[in-house]
Amino acid sequence: MRQASTAHTAIAIVCAPLSLNAQSTFVGVLDRPACLADAARAIRVLFVKDSASWRALGPRDMNTGSIPTQWTIAFDGRDRGVVKTGTRTVVQRDVQMFRRDYMLALVEKQSLFTAPPTQSSPSPFDGWCEHDATRPLVVVSTAHATDPDHWHRVPSNATDKSRVSALLKPRADSARYCPKGGDASAPFRVHADDIEIVSTYTDAHERRLVGVRIKPQLRKCDGPPEDAWQLHWFAVETETRFIGRGMSLIDAGDYDGDGVSELLFWYSGYNNDGYVLFTGDLHHRVDYFWSYH
Repeated sequence: MRQASTAHTAIAIVCAPLSLNAQSTFVGVLDRPACLADAARAIRVLFVKDSASWRALGPRDMNTGSIPTQWTIAFDGRDRGVVKTGTRTVVQRDVQMFRRDYMLALVEKQSLFTAPPTQSSPSPFDGWCEHDATRPLVVVSTAHATDPDHWHRVPSNATDKSRVSALLKPRADSARYCPKGGDASAPFRVHADDIEIVSTYTDAHERRLVGVRIKPQLRKCDGPPEDAWQLHWFAVETETRFIGRGMSLIDAGDYDGDGVSELLFWYSGYNNDGYVLFTGDLHHRVDYFWSYH
């Protein structure tokens, strides 16, 4: 994810804004500002579909006057209500503004849908800064919230593990562990029993998404883990291919109304957080990332 992968096409951030208009479809999240757990929830606008393709928004886009102020909350294939924002505001940290700081403040006195809390600890939506207990929710500028591909979580099976394990091992060659704890590390040689499947999803077309990793308790080192220890995601279709790592699925929905579901993931890595949008074929990927130092 922080390193380029030949398994997908990453879309670069566009510095100059393209034309935004009433026909553009915007996708964002209802969430709290990064590293400010006590702050009120706000809307972070992430992606826009102009004509035929999706792209990540940049700071200049936020000054065009074309950003919507009414949003549909989408969760689990359903419309969960409307949320309204005022004029554009930012989270002011210092003189220099970062991508993570551009958020829309909510109009006061709104009743907001709250998704069920995650059951795992730590939360799959934790980041470089610890995330709060309220999971991010997708918001879309249209009324499109349905999930025609019907993505849903399912138990993993032996076939899933056999198909993804061989592809994970070369990506985990750089893994290091600390046999005696602390920070004295040595190369870690991955065996089949060291691998665990964390999440598996399937859709109406019997495609599967499998999230797999080396068991984290085997690392035993102080400090943040290397990329090799992150959760790795594979799309299992006729062929199995790697699509990214360090991600957690937030939701799937047909946000642009073309009859095919997009998938939005949270991403976190070393000094790096953000969001990843996949189009329905799981080949076209757009990143919205920021760093902290």
